[in-house]
Amino acid sequence: MATYKGIQGYSVQKLATDPTASEAVGQLWYNSTDYKFKISVDAGGSWASASNINTPRQETFGTGPGTAGMIVNGSTSSNDADQVYVCEVFDGTSWAETGDTTQRRQDGASAGVATSALVTAGYTTSPRGNSPFTETFNGSTWTEETNIVNGIQGRRGLGATEDASLIVSADSSNYCELWNGSSWSELNDQNTARSGQGTFGTSTVGIGAGGSPDSTITESWDGTSWTVASALNTGRTYASGAGIQTNGLVFGGTPPATGKTETYDGTSWTESGDLSIAKYYAAGGGTGAAAISMGGIPGVPAQQSSEQWTSPVYAVKTVTVS
Repeated sequence: MATYKGIQGYSVQKLATDPTASEAVGQLWYNSTDYKFKISVDAGGSWASASNINTPRQETFGTGPGTAGMIVNGSTSSNDADQVYVCEVFDGTSWAETGDTTQRRQDGASAGVATSALVTAGYTTSPRGNSPFTETFNGSTWTEETNIVNGIQGRRGLGATEDASLIVSADSSNYCELWNGSSWSELNDQNTARSGQGTFGTSTVGIGAGGSPDSTITESWDGTSWTVASALNTGRTYASGAGIQTNGLVFGGTPPATGKTETYDGTSWTESGDLSIAKYYAAGGGTGAAAISMGGIPGVPAQQSSEQWTSPVYAVKTVTVS
């Protein structure tokens, strides 16, 4: 009679106690206490629609997590004259306007969380052009800081707080800069300059994925240098990102507008649940367990939408041995 080892190429483990669900993904083991085989499976993550933001917008940016998101600036139409100063915060149920920024802009960079955030770079109409203007947010008000050296639009940010924010490249410059709470310093460049990357992680351990033109390129940051990592399954520009280097996700992007979401485990990308509205140029942020997507293109449904990400659920399937 064929054995499980003969079919699968490895033997079934005999364990005194069950491993945790997350440790047991894809494993099969035998527990001598209840005489059952158990398989742990990844039930997959998913997006759920949340309350609409109050000021629909695109080419916007912001932070997470999913229950405490913040959306900043952007434009209410394809006309850059319709840029807004408005900032809104999310309490897990509804959106409320908070303190406006000093400068309005679109297609810029953000980092941190809703109580300690930074925005910089992008395109502004006040005055018109690429903006080096930098502002930080303490949960209620914005404060002007030292300008970033390269304010070109299309740059993106990552970082856990405003005083440890890494701003990555934008085509045609692969320049990366770190804000330490008082000044900017140039760090090692990315290998490939790209606008509109999906970014996540911290200023010392992070990921930049995708970007113009419709790239699958992923680069991993270790606090000193960038290393090419596993490529995205779907090339995209102007996507959003959330999470940490070993548990992150990239979602949305173009062309065409997509709702595709990919999760990253520190080694490889896996396609997961799609956004309900295909979009790009949306704000995003949060953790691998609780991310948020806000606003975007195309059209009003995308501009006013917000969606919350629920992390993968690990379920243990039990099969009784006869």
